[in-house]
Amino acid sequence: MVITADGSVRFPELGLDIEHLTTGIELFGLHISFYGILIACAMLFGLLLTKYLAKKSGQSMELYLDFAIFAIIAGIAGARAVYVLQRWSYFKEAPKEILSLSNGGLSFLGALLAAFLVAWLFCKRKKYELKKLCDTAIVGVLLGQIIGRWGDFFNRDMLGTYSEGLFAMQVEARDVNAETLLLSRQAFVGSDFLQVHPVFLYEIIGNIVLFALLIILYQHKKFSGQVFYTYLLGYGLIRFVTEFFKADKVRLQVASFEINGGQLAAAIMMLVGAGFLIRGFIKYRNKEKGKPRSAVAGSKRQQ
Repeated sequence: MVITADGSVRFPELGLDIEHLTTGIELFGLHISFYGILIACAMLFGLLLTKYLAKKSGQSMELYLDFAIFAIIAGIAGARAVYVLQRWSYFKEAPKEILSLSNGGLSFLGALLAAFLVAWLFCKRKKYELKKLCDTAIVGVLLGQIIGRWGDFFNRDMLGTYSEGLFAMQVEARDVNAETLLLSRQAFVGSDFLQVHPVFLYEIIGNIVLFALLIILYQHKKFSGQVFYTYLLGYGLIRFVTEFFKADKVRLQVASFEINGGQLAAAIMMLVGAGFLIRGFIKYRNKEKGKPRSAVAGSKRQQ
């Protein structure tokens, strides 16, 4: 899975042609990948936003710094573990590459699951409200997703099937890993280029819209957990849709049926998010009904 990418990337319908797009920079004889730089920036800016939101809402910034240390470590471990398990047929033949992150290879859903488990344990130990922490942290996480996903652009990763659409992306076949090349063999245009859906770009666009929604919602949420549950519903929907275009779908065999593993995970996220949102709104409505009218009017003026 070693990728040495320095070829051209084209968006023919948009008239864009980027020549000699490398995967990183050489510094003191070391190759530092843009993927790694972007992941580092994603964690930094995600943490800064989380600190800002915590301060603005009167929460302890130190508590979120403590949480971030554990969440980042667990997130990276979970992201790599899920990625390796999804492609175990390859990694069992190349065990030395299991810990190699230079060319990418992280599952965001794995990172999210591991970070949530850490959040649950952290809040239990600190006696802090889990939903409140998740509401604040998830906005920073989403900003990190938007930044980090650009790493797939430089690595020519998270590509889709053949496309003739507005955002169709052409990449040189030599810059694509062997697995994607095999799955995208129907996407060749000429002998050197693949023309595919830039799935990473679709997800970035969807995440930007969701990010704007969460920023607004954070200021006007009705109940604790609303921001986090909205994220689960929104990102689940984005992921479910983008899975239709991916070339390297994770396929699960259930009885005689073949299921897209990514869409299954996304559907679970949507159901969990929608279910808890409905429950939260019902509890909020019942709580408002039980208040005296003067108290309700006063709370509305404060909002």
